[in-house]
Amino acid sequence: MFYFLIIGFLIAALKGNNPITTLQHIEFRASYLLFIGLGIQIALAYYTAATGESLPYVLEAAFIVLVLSLMINRGKPGIKLVLAGCSLNLAALLFNGGKMPVSYKALQIADLEHLSDYSSASRHQHMDSQHIQWLGDWIPFFTPIGTNYVLSPGDLVIGAGLIIYIVRITKWRVTVI
Repeated sequence: MFYFLIIGFLIAALKGNNPITTLQHIEFRASYLLFIGLGIQIALAYYTAATGESLPYVLEAAFIVLVLSLMINRGKPGIKLVLAGCSLNLAALLFNGGKMPVSYKALQIADLEHLSDYSSASRHQHMDSQHIQWLGDWIPFFTPIGTNYVLSPGDLVIGAGLIIYIVRITKWRVTVI
């Protein structure tokens, strides 16, 4: 998602807006829910890396908290797309036992084959025999600095929403003295 944020900031800057100073003016209701959902995902990744144990229902709960936060803020520009993408990712998790299916072929194309061992993954599994595979991670995403990814359709929808959000909320802030 980092790259989608960067793209949003670049587009805003090319339009003559000042995206950096706008960050201090973001108004997101119940933002603590957003931070809780993201925090749970980060903590779960560290927990799984340290113990090798996966807690899929915790990941699903984190996504539910994120969806709730986004529903509260759905009137903001781009947030309906972020909500739709997050909901697609949640559906993929729910239909696949709490883990996101990932295409091995997409990992190969993105030169990420080394990530195909999911024995200690907190949120990913092989796509081979999973349900609703089109919701999983199967889209190779290449970056100019070589940090490639494999994304889901939900990730792309989230990215589009984030770009719209950043571009639409950024503007020159003029302080009148």
